[in-house]
Parts: sequence; C-alpha cells; structure tokens
Amino acid sequence: RIDLGATKQLMLTNPGAARPVAMKLTVEVLNIFNFRNTIAYSWIGNNWQRVPTRLTPRTVNARLRVNF
Repeated sequence: RIDLGATKQLMLTNPGAARPVAMKLTVEVLNIFNFRNTIAYSWIGNNWQRVPTRLTPRTVNARLRVNF
C-alpha cells in the first residue's frame, strides 16, 4: 500500500487585527494504486470458509484548519 499527502499553509493578515489568521490545507490519498491488502483471514461456518480482512481501499482525505 502506498500513501501520499501534501500540506499547504497560508498566513492571512488583516491590518486591524492583533494576530494573523493561519490556514492549513492538507490532502491525503491512501492506497493510491487501490491494492487489495489482505492482512489476515477469518474462518467461519461449518464449511470453514475463509473471509479476508483487508486494509482500506483507495481513500481521499481533505482537512482545513483555521487558527485565529
């Protein structure tokens, strides 16, 4: 599994404000190539069927933080 992330920070200033406003934008892509990452198997039923336990499929996360 390959993950990729990037962060950009912006400082916004207001002439009348005592402190500047800081904004931080983060974008992450988890499991870029969408691999089926099987980490274990669970055995269920009378026929002993195995059910794979997998990590997450491709997922995109975005986060915006504002400090003022």
